[in-house]
Amino acid sequence: MKVNTLIHNFDNLVIHSGIDRAAGLAKLIPAYQDMSSPLFIHSESGIGKTHLARALDFKLEGRSQYVTGLEMNNFLRGGVLQPWNQFREGRDNDGSSVLIIDGVHEVTDSFAQFQLKGILDQKSAYSGCSIVVTSNLSPALLKGIPEGLQRGLEGTICAINPPTQEERLMILRFWNEHGPMGWSRNIPLHQPGIVWSQGHPLPQSLLQLLASRIQSSLRRLRAAFDRAILEQRLEARHSWDDEKSRFVWTEQRVMSVLGDYLAHEETSSLERIMELICSHFDLTPNNLTSRSRTAKLARARQVGMFLARRHTNKSLVEIGEFFGKRHHGTVIHAIKQVKRSLETGNNEAHDIRILEKGLPVC
Repeated sequence: MKVNTLIHNFDNLVIHSGIDRAAGLAKLIPAYQDMSSPLFIHSESGIGKTHLARALDFKLEGRSQYVTGLEMNNFLRGGVLQPWNQFREGRDNDGSSVLIIDGVHEVTDSFAQFQLKGILDQKSAYSGCSIVVTSNLSPALLKGIPEGLQRGLEGTICAINPPTQEERLMILRFWNEHGPMGWSRNIPLHQPGIVWSQGHPLPQSLLQLLASRIQSSLRRLRAAFDRAILEQRLEARHSWDDEKSRFVWTEQRVMSVLGDYLAHEETSSLERIMELICSHFDLTPNNLTSRSRTAKLARARQVGMFLARRHTNKSLVEIGEFFGKRHHGTVIHAIKQVKRSLETGNNEAHDIRILEKGLPVC
């Protein structure tokens, strides 16, 4: 199903170190046939995977078939193979075609999943055809997915990670000068242009605050930026010629105007911590919540419980329940063990430092 992609292309894709590799792999399609299909791109919401999928669709100019996961679910649940048939027809016409499924985690119907597995199995019979899939989770962490479909999705897997604080600040400064049209390395920061904030740019101190506090989502960063600009514009109508009434971002005003955006970043979800632990220790959620007490699993669980206590507002009971219905006393013991390890500076301390890079600072 074709969608309007006029504003979604590689020129206005927000480029940062966390999306570089995924964008590079996407640009290789469909020319690079040695790549294992599907190309599976996963990340949390709001970091650019949908923009990337639509940018690829735009770049291929009719040689691709873009469909959302929800649309795919509804099509396949009803036995309609329209996206797949158009995908094959594209290949028959010019020898190459790309099927883009944006949000495969939304394919939740069991019959639709069965049909999708069939599509993935058939793909190998069509040379010149490629499949690109995006998801909020990696294949190993997708819930309610049959094992056969899960294996079928494990092609070339690439994660998109949030931009660094320095990159977020660069993006905000660019938006402050040129408007929120995206950040591209093709557009240098010093390029002259109309000041988006119409003579009332956001102060650098506020940009630095937003860059440091809003870490997990560029979409939320953009929303907070727009809200701040709007507030200044509204205030400017009442104080345009009154220097004494110039808009000042006091701490109280920041929390009043932007508190909702900042509060969302104060805690990380248990699911995010689970994903990071599984990726770092090469485990699955079932491993972590099982009754097994091998050294590797026990260590990973303890680190997960420690991070959950440090980066969420969940109680000890809730954390224990999440990690396999364990007693809150087990959580207390895990936290103490990790704290001792941090004091000695052993390998566990190194693990914590790596994992916390993917979590908001509280």
